[in-house]
Amino acid sequence: MNPLVTVICAVWNRQKDKEALLRGHMANLQQQTMPHEVVYVFDEGDAAPDWLAGSKVSASEALTIYQAWNVALSLVRTPFVMNLNLDDRLAPNAIELLQNVLEDDPEVVLAAGDWRIWAAVTVILLLVYIAWERNGKPDIRGLFR
Repeated sequence: MNPLVTVICAVWNRQKDKEALLRGHMANLQQQTMPHEVVYVFDEGDAAPDWLAGSKVSASEALTIYQAWNVALSLVRTPFVMNLNLDDRLAPNAIELLQNVLEDDPEVVLAAGDWRIWAAVTVILLLVYIAWERNGKPDIRGLFR
């Protein structure tokens, strides 16, 4: 089965405990019940470790998280994409559950999972850029009531 979801992650050159976070991040994604792709974006010329699974790109300059996500988005070839910070962890079936919500109803253009606060607030969103092709620009005003 070809993956329908790509997980994007920004990795900062100056990230404290970067190797441990990357190993935990990769291990967590390898436990997912649904196939997926991964894109890591490193900044300030930082090189990805050889053991890291997924697509990797390195920018020569420092990037904000939004710039890094935009770089990652340019490499996405799946219909669905989600961001996952280095310190975020997913339930083993999270990608499967979110993907199913989006596939089951073409009117759904955004899916998000439950989240918990551990050390910092983390929000995991599955963004659907294919929705623009399916339905035109989605009206998301109803999401913010």
